[in-house]
Amino acid sequence: MLSRVACALVLPVAALSGQAPAYTPAYEQGFPAVVSPGRELVLVFVGASGCKPSNAPGMSQAVEQAKVAVAAQARARGLRFAAIGVAEDIRPDSGLAFLGRNGRFDELVVGRAYLNAASSVHTAGRPQNGGGTPQVLVFERDVTFPTASTIRLSAPVYRLELVGSEAILDWAKAGALLQP
Repeated sequence: MLSRVACALVLPVAALSGQAPAYTPAYEQGFPAVVSPGRELVLVFVGASGCKPSNAPGMSQAVEQAKVAVAAQARARGLRFAAIGVAEDIRPDSGLAFLGRNGRFDELVVGRAYLNAASSVHTAGRPQNGGGTPQVLVFERDVTFPTASTIRLSAPVYRLELVGSEAILDWAKAGALLQP
């Protein structure tokens, strides 16, 4: 039986004053920047409003720094980038508020605790992950359009899986670098 600690909240937040640049979601660059074929690097932040480690001092800044740093690494490799915020709150409104405190994302998944679609795929559905929150996962995948009305996504290849506030804070402080 899988044991999990759940924590999370979600909502878009304005730029954090006096800090490093804030992440700008791809949707602000228009439809082709979001929905086009190619390889992409995806950062997934999983947390919960009621989870003390997800709300640790400096966590929201670390998540924002990580999004900016991983997006820059994706651009340097000629990849698209997306940031997904996942709140393992039971109530969607609580999840949205939590994620909002963690900056802007390209996609939000909230509600149903760790049974929500993103949690079931990226955390609970991956027993090697170990579960718990907060988490930061980074994966690569290919997006193709075999026909005008068909989208295919390759299986994600995970490049990074961090569980716990200390691991996330340390990684962000060190520049949120991915192994080549």
